Amino acid sequence: MKKKQLLLIISMITCVVLFSCSKLESPSENLSVTITPAENIISIGESVQLFINIIDVSDLFGITAEIVFDPDILEVPEEYFIIGSFWDDLQPITLAKQEADRLNIGIVLDNNLNDQPVNGSGVLFSVSFKGIAEGEASISIENLTLVNKEGNPVEGFDIVIIKNAIIVVSSPAV
Repeated sequence: MKKKQLLLIISMITCVVLFSCSKLESPSENLSVTITPAENIISIGESVQLFINIIDVSDLFGITAEIVFDPDILEVPEEYFIIGSFWDDLQPITLAKQEADRLNIGIVLDNNLNDQPVNGSGVLFSVSFKGIAEGEASISIENLTLVNKEGNPVEGFDIVIIKNAIIVVSSPAV
């Protein structure tokens, strides 16, 4: 009888340890997409570059997102999109299209060049805005999609944390 109890206790401890370790090793536990810096103050006529970062992703093969802004306060300069260091040496296919109040961004790995997804954290891309009128403009990430090689959402996508930003545009100092 004592042997069965001892085996049961050892089994339970093993399960608890294995479950705890697997939870700690899962990179998608804190999956988030953030805009940094989160708060920006610029004058009319000045530009600001925002970085869109990903934290703790696993098996990422592609992303689409809309970066929404207030066109009454901000405009998009000609050179507004830069691919981030997260994709270093991978030569992804990119698409950046400007609409009235949003930037449509798409980045995907080329199956002919890359057969492995990307894991970890880093800068996905950056976008720039120029202040054209006084006010406070929210910069938000909408319609975000993070997919693996099969085109399915990455692990943890259903609980992804998104952190947006604000740009305050003031009159230039006189």
